[in-house]
Amino acid sequence: MGINEILKSLKESQHNSLKTLILNNARINYNSTILSYMKYLQNLQELRLINCICGRGIFLNNKKNKKDIFDDEKNYEEGLWLPNLKYLQVDYIDEKGEELNELSLIISSVLIRCSPLLNNGI
Repeated sequence: MGINEILKSLKESQHNSLKTLILNNARINYNSTILSYMKYLQNLQELRLINCICGRGIFLNNKKNKKDIFDDEKNYEEGLWLPNLKYLQVDYIDEKGEELNELSLIISSVLIRCSPLLNNGI
């Protein structure tokens, strides 16, 4: 089962009741989809994306061609609000296990902007 199917199932079964979500070594190539599902999990208090794998080529191609999280419309941010998020960990790696710090920082900044409890601590 892919990560999109898991998040879709959580959206349907745990709508606004899930408090902790930990994705460890999950393959995530299209981050806008993941962020879009997060808006249905508004009671999240803890979100950990640990060693999530994104193909470096896919990441660089999306960045170059303004796709996924790099598009100008930023539709994935619409309705994204995580008012109860207290803990955030975002660590991306590529398929070789090398850190993708730029992607980790981008995803973290998007999530921090929509999380007032995290935003206050900065």
